[in-house]
Formats: sequence, C-alpha cells, structure tokens
Amino acid sequence: LTQAMPKIRETKQVIIVEGYMDVIGLHQAGINNAVATLGTALTEEHINFLSRCAEELYLMFDSDEGGTKATLRSIDLLAEKPFRVKVILLPPGKDPDELALELGREGLQNLIANAADGWDFLIANISHKYGTKSRDQKLLVLNEILPIAGKIHNHVLLKEITRDLAHKLKLDEYAVLTELRRVRKGHKPGEIIKDNTEPGANPEEELICLMIHRPEIITTVSAKLVPEDFDLPRCVCVAQSLMKNVGLDTPESSADKTTLMNSLVSQF
Repeated sequence: LTQAMPKIRETKQVIIVEGYMDVIGLHQAGINNAVATLGTALTEEHINFLSRCAEELYLMFDSDEGGTKATLRSIDLLAEKPFRVKVILLPPGKDPDELALELGREGLQNLIANAADGWDFLIANISHKYGTKSRDQKLLVLNEILPIAGKIHNHVLLKEITRDLAHKLKLDEYAVLTELRRVRKGHKPGEIIKDNTEPGANPEEELICLMIHRPEIITTVSAKLVPEDFDLPRCVCVAQSLMKNVGLDTPESSADKTTLMNSLVSQF
C-alpha cells in the first residue's frame, strides 16, 4: 500500500486484486496503483481508507467462479460509496499475475482502459444467473439487484441503472422505478402492499382525501410529490388522475375535473 499511494493520489484511481503475487506482478509490470486484499474480502475499513485518496476503483479478481462472487460482493459493498466502480475483465482461467507476465505494461493498460462498468457487470451476471425470459426469472433478478441499487445516493446514477435494468429485463422503466422506491422504503420487490385499511386510516389516504375535498391544494401537492411517491396502489392511481390536468383551465378539463371529483368523493 505504501508503494501504491503516490500513484493512487496522482491518478485518483486504485486497482484492487486479491493475492500477494497479483499485486507484485502488476507493480513489476509498471501498474503502480494496485493494492491487494491479501486473501480477505474487501471490507468497510479498506473502502473508507481508499475513499480519502481515490475516486475510481477497479476490481481485478480472478476470472473463476470465486473471483466473480468476490466481485459481486464488492460491488454490493461499494454501492453506497462515492466511487466510480469498474471491473477489469480477465480471460478465462487467467489471474492478474499471469497476465502481468504475458501482457506487460501496455497490454495491462489496454485491459484497464476497456474495463466494464461495475453496474453493467452486476446486471449482466445476475441476469445470466437466473435468466430473464419468464416473469418469475425477472422477479428473481429484481429481488437480488434492487436491494443493492437501493443503497445508491446518486440520483442520476440511480436513474441510469433503472433504465438499463428495465431494458435488460424488457420491463417498463416506470414499473422498475416504482419497485425500487418500494424497496428503499423497506418492501421486497414484487411484494403486494396490502390496501385493506379503512379510508383515511393512513397518511397517504388522508392526503388523497384532502386533495379530493379541497381541490385547490392539488397544485401545491403536485409541486412536491409525484403519484409514484405513494405506496398504496389505489392511492397511486387516484393521484395520477388528480394531478393529470394540473395547470389546465380549458372548459373540457374543468368538466373532466368535476366528473372525476364527483366519482371520487364517495370513495374517500
């Protein structure tokens, strides 16, 4: 670590390998920002220390099943941290110290330059693990990925991951985002949220009730919330209907609002 720190501070990048021979091989090949976990899994202590000097973190573990599992565990652990995470993809059956001997500095630099995005690696591996054809397979993928993605604090990154995951599973992006929001509130992906309480028995229904009986507050509520912020399915549907024509004052929209309010008053 002492030998690697100057290069890590200079480049703001760190390459993490597993073994002693791996890190020696990389340094001998001229890759001087490599460090090793020395047989242990990546830990919070490792991550907190590296976060003081690096912004981009490369995982370079063996290409076997054990290395893949270690990579996925590390991405999970790093999800709530500020690093940009990359995965250096090794040829099958190769480990870093072998490649250092075979490729040399220039070959290793090309390998590093073509590293995969950590989240792309995670989505691809978990999708391959369960398959993505059936509804049950897609739910298994969501069950494993969404709790990890839910740890992310960067909203732009979270939006991109939601889009990529929806594309991979051939699901509606809005549906995946809704599931992610539920997971962040403590629900399991795909869990049916019970809606068997009496109207007005919880804050969501109380707010919906208030919006129905006092339509003048809908604009204010719409400025702070979107329908997907609600958990109860019927509250989401009603909020969508209530907020749909916000800002429209045409005769047609006024008639629609009146009809809608009349139909909802009896329900809340």
